[in-house]
Amino acid sequence: MADEPISDDERIIQNLIAYCEDVPLKILRATSTKQLSQRLDVEGFVLGEYSNDWYGLAERTGYMTKEMRKFEQHESPTTALLNDWSTRLKMSPTVDTLLKYLVEIQRPDVVLDSEKSIRRDVEHSKQPARAPLPPKPKVPESDRYDAFVVYGNTERDIQFMKDMVHILEGEDHNIRLYVPGRDDLAGDEKYVVTAEMIANRCRRVIVVLSRGFEDSEDCDFALKLAQSLSPGAKTKRIIPILLDNVKIPLILNFVGTVNFTNPMQREWVWPRVAATIKCPLVPSIQDWQCTIDDLKNMKYDSKHVQHLLYGIGVACQEFPPEEEEEEKKGKKGEKKKKTG
Repeated sequence: MADEPISDDERIIQNLIAYCEDVPLKILRATSTKQLSQRLDVEGFVLGEYSNDWYGLAERTGYMTKEMRKFEQHESPTTALLNDWSTRLKMSPTVDTLLKYLVEIQRPDVVLDSEKSIRRDVEHSKQPARAPLPPKPKVPESDRYDAFVVYGNTERDIQFMKDMVHILEGEDHNIRLYVPGRDDLAGDEKYVVTAEMIANRCRRVIVVLSRGFEDSEDCDFALKLAQSLSPGAKTKRIIPILLDNVKIPLILNFVGTVNFTNPMQREWVWPRVAATIKCPLVPSIQDWQCTIDDLKNMKYDSKHVQHLLYGIGVACQEFPPEEEEEEKKGKKGEKKKKTG
């Protein structure tokens, strides 16, 4: 007697089962899992030995009633079942096994409805793994700078920048600065160059706050980029220099400025700027924490401590001018005469 011809739907299911043979169940992605859950989460009825819903699938897979009650507590019992089943190596957690069980619980419709999605997932899993991207080449030390200088386009800003270059790049400090307009890379867009230099080639960013800075879009872009790379001033990348008495940008509220508004005091301030540039971005704890030997050698006598505290108090005290002191003494003397 000749075999009965199979239908087109049966042929599709057989081909899919063969294509998915020994493919791990865990390769099913969210779309396929969602399609299966939408159909199997709905309470079914018993057809033969098993019910035609997630409960019947769990029974066919080999789960006990106690375990199935845990799946029932989830929003989607089918999703919980598939996730758990994919970790049970003794229960044959493969896609072809899932498809066979769906046919056994009288749900070929679920297989046919999810066929395209499941096939895509299996095809994706069978593709060869992509070769890892080559490591990003390190920037040569010769192309690195200690600081990127952000300055306005006025004559005053340019002259201050030239003074800065002369002092910081001189023999006393030997700092390498990247100055836009002097060190620009040829052939690239301006903002692309700025982003590359600040992000990858310059350790710090010197921002000259002046009236020219307020009117410059280039300065605004460079400052915001530098701040985005150091949110909350955690790595202290930005060094703001106050050249004019202008309003400090809000994004620099947590960064201390270096005051250059008084030309007579600049000679004292440049060494501080140079030292800040040379400091590591994230200092090691060994650079500032006391060692046990330091604590052992510390003097604990009361006179030493009193002298130390007195020195700190004097250093932090704001003393009024001498004229105000004389006026106060004069007023005190007048009060004593009146009371006398």
